[in-house]
Amino acid sequence: MQLGELRLQCLAGLQAAPDLRSVAIFDEMIRRHPELGAGIRRTLERRIRSWRAIRGEEREVIFRQVHEPGHMGLSDFTDSRHRGLRISIEISVRPIAS
Repeated sequence: MQLGELRLQCLAGLQAAPDLRSVAIFDEMIRRHPELGAGIRRTLERRIRSWRAIRGEEREVIFRQVHEPGHMGLSDFTDSRHRGLRISIEISVRPIAS
């Protein structure tokens, strides 16, 4: 079995079922060609990962936003006097019972 034929079989499997795990593809290759050794498993996994990154389905990209307290000092300097809004604060002091 030549390397080119194995590559074509592997690509055919990936194109037919893109969600197929690389271990399943490896198991199928070993079943069809028992002369292959287990040493090609890691190489096959790397090549499949590279193929999926370049030619696989597009994946949704998410940029997580983490807002840590105290990291950025953001303030609101909105002037609301012209809108007729007024903010008042009442402070009440109660004596502590002893």
